[in-house]
Amino acid sequence: MLEHKNIFTVIFLTTLITALIIYTYIKFFRIKEVDFEPFYVMIFVIAGALLTNYLHLFTSLNSVLAAALVGTIASFSTSLNKKSKILQSVPNAMYCGCFVGMSQKHLAIDYSFIVISGTIASIFYMFSKNLFHGVGGKLGTLAFGSVVISSLLLLILS
Repeated sequence: MLEHKNIFTVIFLTTLITALIIYTYIKFFRIKEVDFEPFYVMIFVIAGALLTNYLHLFTSLNSVLAAALVGTIASFSTSLNKKSKILQSVPNAMYCGCFVGMSQKHLAIDYSFIVISGTIASIFYMFSKNLFHGVGGKLGTLAFGSVVISSLLLLILS
């Protein structure tokens, strides 16, 4: 019983801190409107997570090299058609997914965890298009938040 109270305390405090950070950021930088990424970026975030996780688990590459390989290949997609808005959004979205796919083997038990974390990360990514400009580590922070939320959901539901 005590364990469940601790989980809800962690969830409450995490939500409160996140809300305060976003509120402070919006007020400090005086953001007038919030712009969103298109819906199709979800596919690229999830694909980046799955590819990185697959390379990490089933090849001799460690998680950093797997993410670097997927990110490097994704970066060349912009040169296929420089006028395509879809291809211009591939590198950042896939690299955000790469951070999700770098999850350790004992945390990401199967691909469903990666898909759920990737979906949450893609939702965060879509809503943060014009937020956190000039702040380093945006993609990694979004991925970290999605993995933490997925882990908490897994802990609560199991």
